[in-house]
Amino acid sequence: MRHNLSVADTATSFPRAAVLLAAAFCVTSAPAPAYATDATSPAPAPAPASATTANPRTTLQTLLAEQEARAGDPDYDYLLGVAALEAGELQLALDALERVVLHRPQYAGAWLDLAIVHARLQDAASARAILEHVEQTFDPPPALRQQIAQARRLLMPDPVQAATQGWHGDLALLAGTTSNANAGLAVGGFNLTPLDQPPVPVSVDPDQRPRRDEQLQLRGSAYRDFAHDNGSTTSLLGYLRGRQYASEQDFTFYEVAGGVSHAQPITPTLAATAGGSVRYLSLGGSSLATFYSASLGLRRQWQACNAQGSAEYEYRDYSQQGYFSADIVWAGGGVDCRSGAHSVSLAARIGRDQPRADAGMARAGGDTTRLESSLLWRWQISQRWTSDLLVYYVHNRDGSGYSPLLASDATRRVERLGQRLTIGRTLDAAGRWRAVVELENGRDYSNLPIFRLEERQVSVGIRYLF
Repeated sequence: MRHNLSVADTATSFPRAAVLLAAAFCVTSAPAPAYATDATSPAPAPAPASATTANPRTTLQTLLAEQEARAGDPDYDYLLGVAALEAGELQLALDALERVVLHRPQYAGAWLDLAIVHARLQDAASARAILEHVEQTFDPPPALRQQIAQARRLLMPDPVQAATQGWHGDLALLAGTTSNANAGLAVGGFNLTPLDQPPVPVSVDPDQRPRRDEQLQLRGSAYRDFAHDNGSTTSLLGYLRGRQYASEQDFTFYEVAGGVSHAQPITPTLAATAGGSVRYLSLGGSSLATFYSASLGLRRQWQACNAQGSAEYEYRDYSQQGYFSADIVWAGGGVDCRSGAHSVSLAARIGRDQPRADAGMARAGGDTTRLESSLLWRWQISQRWTSDLLVYYVHNRDGSGYSPLLASDATRRVERLGQRLTIGRTLDAAGRWRAVVELENGRDYSNLPIFRLEERQVSVGIRYLF
């Protein structure tokens, strides 16, 4: 029984782990884990069948069959974590290796294997923290420190290197069905309220009720970062999205946008941001509107989270229906955090929508207060399976009565609540091609019946990442 980790032990147990750790950030295939010595007990025995001599999944299944009898044994948990990592079952590897370092914190290799898992789960902050712990706790020799420093640089790449990586993005094509292709009303009738007269019931024409249709959805995005000598970064972004309906072609919708943003560091964790964008929208094959926006903000990094606040001006120009044109001033913020296989993004903004004086005619309802918020939860279920859950809420309230013929000129309120679940499965070893299944449900609530809508969509497709 040894009571401390000697320099000789460190030199023989760490280098392979450090090299593999660095490789984890450079390749997409699962690296072979590191075996380590322990300060309080002999090193664990090799796995019954290492990934170098047998199918990793066969090894994993063999170990899982022994789980009931050996659960809680750190040596067993280490072998289980190694096998799970080699088989690409990252969440299982994470759980097993966390148990090992909890019960035997002197398993140096287990710490490094744990860093590999966090890196492959895209949790760079946790991987960096583990590297620092290894350096501070085990006092590795200079050669190993150099290897760990290399791994750390791979977790936090140099801005100049990042700028040479070219364009990145994705392209997706999905086919499916929607319950409301024509934005039909959710109610069968409502009352008109003429001045000084009793209410007049009105039945909604069947053509104005929801109509089901098949649709194709196209989505694409691309971005590129350019680093500058003063430490700032300029980013370009473009995206395309659209819906093509089989029958309801008058409601076919496309949107194209492009933007630029610039981040200027103030401190190592704080940066000032500025940006601008242009969005073009078409409906039924005709031009609908063009939106122009500019923003200023601050962004701060705190451990595994990034937070941002901004002020934005937006001009919405409706070329064919000028009374919809408006100026909007927004204030908003957001935060996104990553932990293990999970990431969460929360964003919200509030704005004042003022119709332009040159619109030619007064807009019903006058000024509108807008609130938009969203919550996105992403989960790397396994090496191949992912899920995204988006929940969004929008609230709009006019500043004056909408129409004397509707609810006695009541002030319009519209609330939209929606949920979208996307399940993806990687189809190739590089992780570029993914099969996608998407379910979405949305509903508009309003005190004025003619603004109540609901829609459900089911789509399947393919997505390519580059």
